[in-house]
This record gives sequence, structure tokens and C-alpha cells, in this order.
Amino acid sequence: KGLLETLKPRHGIERLEIWGYTGDRPAWYSDTNYGKLRTVWLLSCPLWATVIGIKSLEELGVSDCRTLCELRSMPLLKSLEIWECDGLNTIGDLPALESLDVNRCEKLKTR
Repeated sequence: KGLLETLKPRHGIERLEIWGYTGDRPAWYSDTNYGKLRTVWLLSCPLWATVIGIKSLEELGVSDCRTLCELRSMPLLKSLEIWECDGLNTIGDLPALESLDVNRCEKLKTR
């Protein structure tokens, strides 16, 4: 198991930042019990292919995650920043989105 799998955060956290993690996405990241999590930043996490739709999330930043191909629907997300995610081609429904900043995501297409 990777280091991040071992360092499972407590369920009451509101902000999570992961920098330079080279392992697979930890199993706890798919846990639906993170209902207070509002902000997530993923920076230089090359093996994360999908960002799941954490229902409580309001702010998401993703940078230099080159194998990321999908961001799933997030109903409360207000702010999304994505930089240098060359593999990203799909973004799910974001009905509450107020701010969007996308830079150097070559495969991302509009409908």
C-alpha cells in the first residue's frame, strides 16, 4: 500500500491538499463519509486518472496530473482550476460552477 493509503484523513476534514504523490489514488478517497470536505487540491499526482464526484466539494484545483482523464459530476462545485492535465477529456455536470480556469489541457473538448 502507498503512503497516502496509510495516512487516511479523519472524516471531519474540510480541506485536503496532496502534492507530489506518485502512487495510485488511495481507496479512502472514494469514501462517501467525507461530507464536510469543501476544498481539494491535487498537484503533481501523475497516476490519478479520475477525480470522483465528492458531493460536498465547493472548490477543486488540479495541476500537473497528466494521466487525469475524467472529472466526475459535482453538484456543489463553485470553483474549478485545472492546469497542465494533458489527458483530461471529460468533465461531468457542474451546475453550481461560478469560476473556471483551464490552462494547457490539450485533449479537453467542448460539446
